[in-house]
Amino acid sequence: MKWLVRGLMFAWAFALAIPAAAHPVPFSYLDLQLQPDAIEVSLVAHIYDLAHDLGISPIERLLEPGFVAERAAAIRSLVVPRLQISIDGRPLKIEWSDPEILQDRQSLKLRFRYPISSAPGTIAVNTVMFPYDPNHQTFVNVYERDEITSQFILDHNHTQTEYFSGNRQGVFAVVRKFIAEGIHHILIGPDHLLFLVGLLLLGGTIRRLTLVVTSFTIAHSITLSLAALNILNPPARLIEPAIALSIVYVGADNILAKGGRDVRAWIALAFGFIHGFGFANVLREMGLPSRALTWSLFSFNLGVEIGQLIVVVAVASALAALRGHCRRRILVCSTSIFPRRYFMRRGILLGALLAIFVLSITLAGLQAPQGQRRGAPPAPQPLAIQKVKDNLYMITGEGGNTAVFVTDKAVTIVDTKNPGNGQAILDKIKTVTNKPITTIINTHTHADHTGSNEFFGPNVEFVAQINTKANMAKMPNFAGDKAKFLPGKTYKDKLKLGSGNDEIDLYYFGPAHTNGDSFVVFPALRAMHAGDAFAGKNTPIIDANNGGSAVSYGKTMQKASDTIKNVDTILTGHSMLMTPADLKEYAAFNNDFITWIQDEIKAGKSVDAAAAEYKIPDKYKGYQISTFLGGIKNNVQVAYNELGKK
Repeated sequence: MKWLVRGLMFAWAFALAIPAAAHPVPFSYLDLQLQPDAIEVSLVAHIYDLAHDLGISPIERLLEPGFVAERAAAIRSLVVPRLQISIDGRPLKIEWSDPEILQDRQSLKLRFRYPISSAPGTIAVNTVMFPYDPNHQTFVNVYERDEITSQFILDHNHTQTEYFSGNRQGVFAVVRKFIAEGIHHILIGPDHLLFLVGLLLLGGTIRRLTLVVTSFTIAHSITLSLAALNILNPPARLIEPAIALSIVYVGADNILAKGGRDVRAWIALAFGFIHGFGFANVLREMGLPSRALTWSLFSFNLGVEIGQLIVVVAVASALAALRGHCRRRILVCSTSIFPRRYFMRRGILLGALLAIFVLSITLAGLQAPQGQRRGAPPAPQPLAIQKVKDNLYMITGEGGNTAVFVTDKAVTIVDTKNPGNGQAILDKIKTVTNKPITTIINTHTHADHTGSNEFFGPNVEFVAQINTKANMAKMPNFAGDKAKFLPGKTYKDKLKLGSGNDEIDLYYFGPAHTNGDSFVVFPALRAMHAGDAFAGKNTPIIDANNGGSAVSYGKTMQKASDTIKNVDTILTGHSMLMTPADLKEYAAFNNDFITWIQDEIKAGKSVDAAAAEYKIPDKYKGYQISTFLGGIKNNVQVAYNELGKK
């Protein structure tokens, strides 16, 4: 699945009760179970969001069985138009059951069962569950015969997704879709089409022209596959000007060629390698089904070839008609379709105009962000891996920063990003080592750091602070059979893993972002992963539901700064690499915030008034006010609550 450039985005998923004054993390959960005789659907939505849109106050009324029974019809009426599910292009008429109260998650659960006579090929989901909240996201989990097979995240920028089942019908659906997409893309793509037509202008037999376009297909199929499999991905700022250059070359060759051997098939082969990377950008925007990757690549390439042959027939027919017109007018027509001497002067003008055109699109290609080219929607941020030190790497994108520590015999990773990123993480790791992943450390509970645990299987050892395990156990991602992906090894204050150069030390210093934040130290490399306790230079994101504390935040950071002395590099939760001096400053920043809160309380300021006037102190250059989890108002509210003020 593909999502548009959204930029860096934090996903904070948890499922505990929340103070009435604070906005919970904006998530709902949609599970689709594909059974042999039915599709079972369940939706879990937080009472805060439901109460907001239904105008219910206080929100806790939605945890009272009698009240929920009275409002069941209104709840169903709210949800029905906001969620569309279709099977093989046919929309389902969803009739939800009465809401089920989930007290421990402060949520309501609705169920729906749709009988089927045969297995579907595709399931499409379209939703903006709570439009009032621009940060709201819906986690979609798809199961086949009780085994999770795919996960998606839908939000305001990415409102729909399509799932291809793992059966024969799913394969047929993939083939149908991507053949059509291949034909469509080659026929509407001006760059590829202009290059192709340029190759055909000198004419020839149908067999010769087919050889030319087939050479083009073979070449772009190779590079398209390399890019789709994340083996080779040149930047778009190089590929798009190179595609433009291929058009210039073909135009010049048509004008300057003076007979001799026809090498157009070789030209098509050479430049086809470049055009393949351009096709890959389109496929990334569409989203390739990981379970049918081979079929989707084959089908797309086949569609492109069919589209090219359509162009061959059309161009060859037009040129043949032009040849007949030339003969009737008794013009001198050489073995080439266009008489070169007749068109030489116009060719010079055409070349100048073409050069201006190429210059324009080249500049546009260099200036426009990739997600904005070709009228594309914003795409999900791709994962990127960078070397931090020797055998330590950091993978950024699609959730929290992941640390990759290559030991003597295996690999330990810290945090697994949002759901659905397991394969992408593994692909990035394979670019630096082929050693097996044996240990996963979760710095805290949130889904943008634990979301892809399941991908790596139950044979991997999961490690976390004991409070984090308790928090994770309340999340839907680790309910029921998925509890096997919870941490099997926990600690209270400190834990040592490995020895010598492979040693990893885990520390817990108290509540901050949550009540289970781990600081993961690699002593031999003098490096540390701080998770979201130190997400970056911004106001902290305090998850009071999972034990986070505004009052203790600065103290916890100070303990970490005072205790951990053997590091010089810090991997943050969502930002760039930092230093111990940055961590010490961050501790002071949070302590100063509490001092300011105390002054606001003494001045009799309300939460709203204090939040409205808060500004980053001038001495903390480069710091930003975070807007996640209720932003600064949530931090003020949590601090007021802890200090006994409302």
